[in-house]
Amino acid sequence: MLIMEALTIVIYLLMQAILGYKFSKTTQFIHRMEIEADYIGLLLIASAGYDPRVAPKVYEKLGKITGGNSAIGDYLSTHPSGKKRAELLAQANIMEEAVTIYRDVRAGRGVEGFL
Repeated sequence: MLIMEALTIVIYLLMQAILGYKFSKTTQFIHRMEIEADYIGLLLIASAGYDPRVAPKVYEKLGKITGGNSAIGDYLSTHPSGKKRAELLAQANIMEEAVTIYRDVRAGRGVEGFL
């Protein structure tokens, strides 16, 4: 009986490890998709004539409201934290691209496509 109990525990632990690994890979993939969607959204906002520099501030406020700033919360969540999203959108190369589009649109030089 003791051997069966030990075997059951080993099988259970192996299943948890496999499922945990798959969950981890899935959430990493979803996080990348969400980050890409944020990037595209930032460019769309800019091409519509809205100042993209506001977007990181919105995500920071969202993060404070939802309280999503823990590493465990990021790991378990399907979306990156508001703080992480704000940091990514505020990166110089990303924001510079969006601001260039915004300025072109505001100056009357429409954007022919950016994707």
